[in-house]
Amino acid sequence: MKAYLSVLLIFLGSFSYAQSLDKPAQIGFKVVDLSFNLLNHNEATARLSQFRDKLVILDFWATWCSACTARFPHLDSLQEEFKNSLEVILVNSSSTGDTRLKIQNFLSKQDSLGNSIRLKIATEDQQAKKLFPGQFLPYCAWIDQNGKLLAVTNSDFITRENIKKLLIK
Repeated sequence: MKAYLSVLLIFLGSFSYAQSLDKPAQIGFKVVDLSFNLLNHNEATARLSQFRDKLVILDFWATWCSACTARFPHLDSLQEEFKNSLEVILVNSSSTGDTRLKIQNFLSKQDSLGNSIRLKIATEDQQAKKLFPGQFLPYCAWIDQNGKLLAVTNSDFITRENIKKLLIK
């Protein structure tokens, strides 16, 4: 009986530990350690695990989505306000048709208009989009300090009040 219970606990422990990339993530499950190609970061690549101990918001967007880009100043101000406990990463999926070069050109144009974007930007993503599929841009995946998926929402939920509530937990 003890052996059966031990095997069952090992199975359940491994099952609840992390999602795979084969299907969309489920609320409350630990998110796999995604890898990102980043702009606006001191390294060209980063793993999700590098941002553990912070609330992570993955904001899915595209250069052609005006609703997406209009929120960047708001997201930037929240990132600055909660810089020690929050990490906002703008995730641009390869399915948007945007390339790294197109995003770099977009950033240069924003800089020339005085709208510098300082947030980390994941380019040509394929993994996160599979894990957090969305029908309409922009949308966000909220991942807690322990790497568990809290929610997938539209970007209107990214507010100072919601962030404070999740950080106080």
